[in-house]
Amino acid sequence: AVAVAPGDVRVLSGKTRELQGPPSLPYIVGGDVCGIVVEADDTTTTEQQSSKINNHDFRQDDLVVAMFNIEELGPRGAMAEYALVNTKVCDKVPDGVSPEEAAAVSSSGLAAMAVAQCIQKGDRILIFGAGGGVGSYLTQLAKRHGASFVAGISRHPQRILEPPLSCDEAVDYTQENPWEKEEWINDPFDLVIDLIGGCWIELIHHSKSSGKGGMIVKTAKKGGRFVTMVADDPWFEAHSFWKATILFALLPAWRAIYTRVTRPISQLPTYSMVFLQGKREKLTEALSLLKDGTIISCLDPSSPVAFTTEAVQSAFRLQESRHAQGKIVVRVAQK
Repeated sequence: AVAVAPGDVRVLSGKTRELQGPPSLPYIVGGDVCGIVVEADDTTTTEQQSSKINNHDFRQDDLVVAMFNIEELGPRGAMAEYALVNTKVCDKVPDGVSPEEAAAVSSSGLAAMAVAQCIQKGDRILIFGAGGGVGSYLTQLAKRHGASFVAGISRHPQRILEPPLSCDEAVDYTQENPWEKEEWINDPFDLVIDLIGGCWIELIHHSKSSGKGGMIVKTAKKGGRFVTMVADDPWFEAHSFWKATILFALLPAWRAIYTRVTRPISQLPTYSMVFLQGKREKLTEALSLLKDGTIISCLDPSSPVAFTTEAVQSAFRLQESRHAQGKIVVRVAQK
């Protein structure tokens, strides 16, 4: 099985080709994959032998899952009957976890785990994109990390109110502007999490228009925080290392510094950008959470998608629309 992610769509678009590839065309799309080992390289270097992370004990016929190799920057090579994966970001799938569930958690679950580390005990949190691939895991992890109240923004509010997402409150952004919700202005959130992109710009806009009338998130002075792991434009273009540096290093650093320096007088919360950690131990932890039922992989109703050209193209269009309800997963073959 192969899980479809925003990065797959971005690489296919060519908007980041100079940075994320592919190095040549045609190429095989997809990066997060679960499958059965056909062949495992038993040779390891001295450096690998000294590292439990690099060394592995995978054997033929093992069911394993691997996330895309961050070292290659762009996801590719997974949407096929055979795929080569890096053992640094690969682990065995526990009994009771399906290939589709494992493929879904490989990147999105790890991203949710990274963001969840920003939650503090007693936090009232608001999640933009609560019903998406990452959001579906984060809503399940939030209370485990100490959140006292979880609100979500989604086109399908009823879905995120129900188990396993179980948000305490949900708002359909097509029907109501969450930034102007009086109830939230009167009782602002400790933490706003942006999983869709562009929410910081919206927050700035409303801070200027509201004046001292109130915001839906507390000020930095009162402990308010804003966390994201996406650019302002989710389908950004970056054709040079310099442009990528601006988007994911200089701009986030400036916002983080500015909101902390101006903390005593600013109406804004502190800003932080979180990055995905492609580490095998994190993948192991995510699989363990799946196995014991702490989290459940929520698949879009279209999944598992058939492994045909038309069906995969449709899956990519759904991912590009940003309206998937959970993870989109393609079933390449039966286990």
